[in-house]
Amino acid sequence: MFDEIRKAIADVKASADLIAVGAAPIIERRLTRAATTRRGNVPSYSPGGPDVPITATVQGDEIRVRSVDWVMRAAIARNQPDEWLADVQMVAERIGEGK
Repeated sequence: MFDEIRKAIADVKASADLIAVGAAPIIERRLTRAATTRRGNVPSYSPGGPDVPITATVQGDEIRVRSVDWVMRAAIARNQPDEWLADVQMVAERIGEGK
């Protein structure tokens, strides 16, 4: 019985890792597309600070989204993190369906 529980926990962890790996590039593309100016510039400039490219990286089962502060504030104001959650859910459903 305990072996089955351990296996179920391991399966959930493996799925979480796969979901993060699948969703991170979608989130990065979505944020980059939303932040790109009409002239085609992708902002990475932080006034008074270092350039920070837009990235969504996976660390374990976490997705860490990074950009300059003002891009992230704009994303939050536009409720983009809700869209990112929908991306994660879509990837989870696809993995659950074996796609």
